[in-house]
Amino acid sequence: MIRTELLSETQHVLAELEACSGYPVSFVADPTLLQAATVIPASTAEPVHEVHYRPQAEAADYPIAFEAGLALRACRHAPERRFRLAAADERREALGKEIGKLHRKLPPQVFRALAAQVLDGMLQQIGQCPTGILIDRWLHDDFPALRAPQASALREQLDINASCLMPEYAEQFPQSVVYANCAMNAAYAFAASDLLGDPALAEPYRAAGLEEIATALLTALPAPDAQSLDDRALISAWADMLRISDWLQWLPADDAA
Repeated sequence: MIRTELLSETQHVLAELEACSGYPVSFVADPTLLQAATVIPASTAEPVHEVHYRPQAEAADYPIAFEAGLALRACRHAPERRFRLAAADERREALGKEIGKLHRKLPPQVFRALAAQVLDGMLQQIGQCPTGILIDRWLHDDFPALRAPQASALREQLDINASCLMPEYAEQFPQSVVYANCAMNAAYAFAASDLLGDPALAEPYRAAGLEEIATALLTALPAPDAQSLDDRALISAWADMLRISDWLQWLPADDAA
């Protein structure tokens, strides 16, 4: 992929990331990628932002702009507000026991591995969902050329997320996991509904009784023009409302840009 093949809006986001971090962006072809593209942020150990893309993939602009936007937002935090989100060790053990009770036929090593996978997925979701909603608002408002691929990606993600509302999902995982996952998916759906002007996108979550928690989560988001960024405080506020604060621990930032 040649950088100039991207939309000017995508190139603009990448240029902002380079200016903020002081590190360049490079492109790496990766035919094994399931998605069209992803961005690996630079660090002092690896001083290049790497855009990995699947050759011949279509609609790479939006995922590149979105993930570069996440890296840019992290870069814009003051150094004292940069932390790394990790799972609390005691929660891994407790979740393993909860899953073991739901799946008594599974050997211990299997439900422990499942618990680790579930917890890591939940941490990724709470670490990216609130900030991702903010990035999507920014891309939508400031880069009109990205709106069409963004809308397609949001609708595709909503289709994937809808599985959390199926009865069998609630039977497979602890209630705390189900609630937190569905609540964040609801917030994502209501945000996408507002962004795309399509009330029907949020209707499944409204019908499931999740509008109140979704609204509360979205209300906790900072204003689009907020000058002082503190995503640790934002994520912690969401964790409090989702009743999963004890799942998280905050570690000193590594050497990420």
